[in-house]
Amino acid sequence: MKMIPTRTRSVLQMAQQRFPNKTATQSYLLASVPLKNNQTNYKFDFNQKTEFPNVYLNSTDTFICDKLGFFLAAVKRSERGTEYLQTYPNVNIFPTLTPPPATLATGSPASQRNEHLYLVYNGYYKVVLDNKVYFEKMDMHRHLYIPQTQTNVEPTASRESTLAGYVNLEPFIIFNGEKKHEIEVVLPSVSNMLIEAVRQITPDTQDKDHLLVCKALGVLVSSGAR
Repeated sequence: MKMIPTRTRSVLQMAQQRFPNKTATQSYLLASVPLKNNQTNYKFDFNQKTEFPNVYLNSTDTFICDKLGFFLAAVKRSERGTEYLQTYPNVNIFPTLTPPPATLATGSPASQRNEHLYLVYNGYYKVVLDNKVYFEKMDMHRHLYIPQTQTNVEPTASRESTLAGYVNLEPFIIFNGEKKHEIEVVLPSVSNMLIEAVRQITPDTQDKDHLLVCKALGVLVSSGAR
């Protein structure tokens, strides 16, 4: 049986002490937003269920977060939920593409550039809970993880560790399902960066989205918000 890490055990103990007679279990939250060209601000809300892949917090529950991760993903709209979270702009998942001239009139982006996705990791994020600022201008670069390979071929799966892409939070963040919270990623103020997925080039890229994914690891306290 796999041992519970010391840090996770301490969060469980804190939850049991702070919320006596409530059920506390290891869990996670997840929110996804599509990347758009020329957009610099991306907001995540774990209280809202959206059309994009997410695991949201019920209004009656509380979630104690001790690790926060940011990832990239690419997935067809018809296959949402099958994406593999990437810890860097993996060229196998986010290739540089330029569509033929005939498709430019369809309204799809003119091209997508793999290197432009590093723009995400040159930004920062902030966390606000119930109008209280917990983190201000935390750099996104700490979530970048590029695995080492022994060949020049990049791996399709970018994570070598289940905790790659995450950082430990100090202090812990407590999300209350009844109270407003906001996690916002801010990219550098540049224009015309081609980070949106190109569609209608090939069958493989049709109806595909590039997603920025925020995932929180920690302890869920059932009925802890009341």
